Amino acid sequence: MANLEILVSELPKLIQNLKLTIGDSNEIMKQIILINNAQEQLQKIKQLIAQELRFENNKDSANATLTRYFEYY
Repeated sequence: MANLEILVSELPKLIQNLKLTIGDSNEIMKQIILINNAQEQLQKIKQLIAQELRFENNKDSANATLTRYFEYY
């Protein structure tokens, strides 16, 4: 969860760095690199969110199973 918080806190910096302009090919390549870096960070955030959701779903499922078990006995 800490990794997710760090990545999310870096989002404003990523967005601010995406000050796109039209220019020569070198400038455009630099901007493409910035966009790719932002996409990679967003992909990491997406993966961490999915991982957290799976963990929470598994935890909820386990709790429900234990609750039913103890109610039965």
